[in-house]
Amino acid sequence: MTKAPSKKSQDELALRLATLEREVARLQSQMAMLMDLERLRDGILAQGGEVVDSPLSPVALLQASEFIEAGSGFHFLEYGEDGTPYRWTGPDPEARLVFWVDRSRLLRLQVRVRSFGAGGPERPVVVTIDGQPYPARLVPQASALVAGPLPVLNAIRPTEVVLRSPVMFSPAQDGGSDERLLGMAISHIELVPA
Repeated sequence: MTKAPSKKSQDELALRLATLEREVARLQSQMAMLMDLERLRDGILAQGGEVVDSPLSPVALLQASEFIEAGSGFHFLEYGEDGTPYRWTGPDPEARLVFWVDRSRLLRLQVRVRSFGAGGPERPVVVTIDGQPYPARLVPQASALVAGPLPVLNAIRPTEVVLRSPVMFSPAQDGGSDERLLGMAISHIELVPA
């Protein structure tokens, strides 16, 4: 007779499966990015190797209601009482997004925050763009974080934005039924001219 796995073994397997699923999602995202790069490279080569006009938008906007890949560090879509869509960051402290935007001029990052979670606005969110840390300034009247300006780039490539929540919390800690680990609630993220 086969012995059923223990609860601890089941929990360990579930954790390993979740970790593998996040890794697969990350790899799928990287593959999609590489395919986009190949298409852009082919377009540049078809023009004789010179980019006359950037095929990229001068601004980038990602609404919470838009598709965000699994494993990017965001929970499912939710709606506020006023109907505004938002997503909590989590379960990990870091949320990652990739933008394809024209970087031929200075840009700044703007993150519209619905809730700073347990960290509150006084605990700084760590913003990293293309591997470089940027101080995030709070604009209270807009409930937004602003970072930048981002330097000009003369190459067509993706811009990676990483937001690291200073404190993660679970509503279950206060007696709620939601056991997710949450960082901050975001309604949209944009890269706009500085």
